[in-house]
Amino acid sequence: ITFPKIIIKNSAIKNIKNGAQVMFPALKDVDKEVKKDIFVSIYTEDDKLFGIGKSLFDYSDYKDRKLEHGLAVRIERVQI
Repeated sequence: ITFPKIIIKNSAIKNIKNGAQVMFPALKDVDKEVKKDIFVSIYTEDDKLFGIGKSLFDYSDYKDRKLEHGLAVRIERVQI
């Protein structure tokens, strides 16, 4: 099973591991296939699988910079 990929900034890893959700400022890159309410794979900048979550946005909104603040991904499982 493969999910669209989201890359988070390394600076956000500690907070997310301690229970924070993935917010828009933590995003480094997003696959074009990301849609709202689908599962996504969350990776670090070092290309390590961090976890799985549910996207709360569409790629087109991210690309157009309509969304810069707020909750981006609801974490389902952390693997690190």
